Amino acid sequence: PQIMLIDGCGIYHERGFGLACQVGITLNLPTIGISKTPVLLDGLTDIQARCDSYWKVIAHDVPMAIYGRGEIFYGYAIRGPTSKKPQYVSPGHLISPEIAIEIVKTIKQNPELDPIKLADKGGRVCCGTVRS
Repeated sequence: PQIMLIDGCGIYHERGFGLACQVGITLNLPTIGISKTPVLLDGLTDIQARCDSYWKVIAHDVPMAIYGRGEIFYGYAIRGPTSKKPQYVSPGHLISPEIAIEIVKTIKQNPELDPIKLADKGGRVCCGTVRS
């Protein structure tokens, strides 16, 4: 693969080093972390409220940058054209935040290619909980 999208965190993690970072370093590949659940750290306990107020004013498909205290950048919150809840995108390894969000935005234009849904479906098939 040229790049991997990981169902987990990149730099938006309690330790600043999530699963996307670990996989990227281990395989020496560019990785992007995408999660459904926000990490509540560094003053980000109100992240869902921030997202809701942001998208009341800004277009639905414009990602929201996530900054903690001291203007530490963690990643982006993004919604697809049909979703109501955001997903949280953060760079993992060998990729800039700007490129990471552009790749995810491009993929999310087609809901059938949503990486979180595909990863979840693939995991269920591998575990035998859902038939393909």
